[in-house]
Amino acid sequence: MANDLKMTGDGVVEGGQYGKVRVTGDCTVSSAVSCDSLRLTGNMTVEGDITSADMRIIGDMNVNGSAHVGDARVVGDMLVKGAWKGQKLNVVGLVDVGDACAVEHAEVRGVLNVKGLCNVDTLVIRSPETNVMGEIGGKSLTVRKTFLDGLISQKPALTCQSIEVDTAELFYVVADEVRGTNITIGKGCVIGRVVCHGTLKISKSATVKVVEK
Repeated sequence: MANDLKMTGDGVVEGGQYGKVRVTGDCTVSSAVSCDSLRLTGNMTVEGDITSADMRIIGDMNVNGSAHVGDARVVGDMLVKGAWKGQKLNVVGLVDVGDACAVEHAEVRGVLNVKGLCNVDTLVIRSPETNVMGEIGGKSLTVRKTFLDGLISQKPALTCQSIEVDTAELFYVVADEVRGTNITIGKGCVIGRVVCHGTLKISKSATVKVVEK
């Protein structure tokens, strides 16, 4: 059985295999680390990959590798230089992924930036800020703002080169291309091309240059 790690204050620890990890303070992990669970209140830098079945972040984390996380909740800023892979991702603050992201379910109330492909079964974005992604692929994508956020700012909630999902419900989205079976293009959207194989709804307040069915 792997040992637990509890750290309070500032310090440097070696990577490796741990059970439960709890950090309160400022911590640097000198190499790749794997653990059953991670609780961070403060700041952490991982000089390599991080693997955890369950992760809760309140503060800032920098991962100079990839992240493999079963269930993650981030309240603060998390920067991952490589790819992200997991089951659930809940973002209240900022998660910035330097490569691709593959998760089963993601809910974003802050910002999720993905430089490459975001492959997700279900992605829900309800954010006043702009999320930036290269491509999105999966089953279901919902992008909305609250009524108040829509009144305060007209900036997009998502900008993306291409979206290809079965079902898309989009508001305040800027994209070059959207493909899917059931697509709703709502208020605040600016879309270059829509390719729909099923039901298509386009708001009068949206801009769509080309439609193919």
